[in-house]
Formats: sequence, structure tokens, C-alpha cells
Amino acid sequence: MAVGLPLGCNVCVPHACVCGTQVDDVCGSHAFVCKRAPGRIASHQALNDVVVTRAFASAGVPVTKEPVGLARQDSKRPDGLTLIPWQRCKPLTCDVTVAHTLADSYVSATARSGGAAAEQAAGRKTAKYDLLVLINRPPVSTDRSRDAWPV
Repeated sequence: MAVGLPLGCNVCVPHACVCGTQVDDVCGSHAFVCKRAPGRIASHQALNDVVVTRAFASAGVPVTKEPVGLARQDSKRPDGLTLIPWQRCKPLTCDVTVAHTLADSYVSATARSGGAAAEQAAGRKTAKYDLLVLINRPPVSTDRSRDAWPV
């Protein structure tokens, strides 16, 4: 897929996905937006490793992954938390989000403006953790487009 997608090759055949969607997209982009795609969790964990562990470690900032005791009412918690105060005596949290520009929820916005998927995802992420007032949470997200497929 890493070679076929940037070249515009057909990498998928029409089929019924395990999520119940009839996939007629021969580009294979449904795999990037499907909630039940097998690579979804692995991709998220790989990004967490780079962002949460390696980036903070290279900066000399101690961080914990998926902090216990810092959860919303629905038990969702951020991917990482700095162990030292960051700003106004509050630790910094990070939560990895990848928005696919071809997902149905982003297609109309990304057709009008580049980066719109990342902006919408950052807004939703900020709202998601608004109740956690004891932390700093800068909205950082990324999006995938046809010319920037993961390798």
C-alpha cells in the first residue's frame, strides 16, 4: 500500500468490510477510516511511542504513558502526561489523533481548505478534555492525505 497509494494504483477489490460497510473504493482508503481496521491500534501505538516516549525523552522531560487516575467520566484518558509542571504549575498532556482527509466527516472541509481535518480533530480533542482543568493540553493533531501515506 505504501507504494501503490501514492502512485494511484488500485490496491483493493470491492468487498464487505467487517464493520458492515460495502467497500467499493479500490484505492484502499477505507482501511484508514474504519473503526475495526486491524492496523488502526498499531498505528496509534506507534505514534504514541514516537510522540509520547521518544520526543519527551529526547527533550529530557519525564513522561508517563496513559496515566492512571486522570480520566474523564467515560474512562477515556490522555496518551501521556509530563511528570513535571509545564505551565502555571500544571503538567502537560498529549493525546495522539490522526484524521484522514478522505473520511466522510472531513471530505467537504478538506476540499475547501488544506489542513481542515487536522483543525477539526484538534477542536474535538480540546473539547474532549475540557473537564480536566488540572492540565495543559495544546491541540496538536495531524491528517493523512493521498500524497502523505504512512510508509
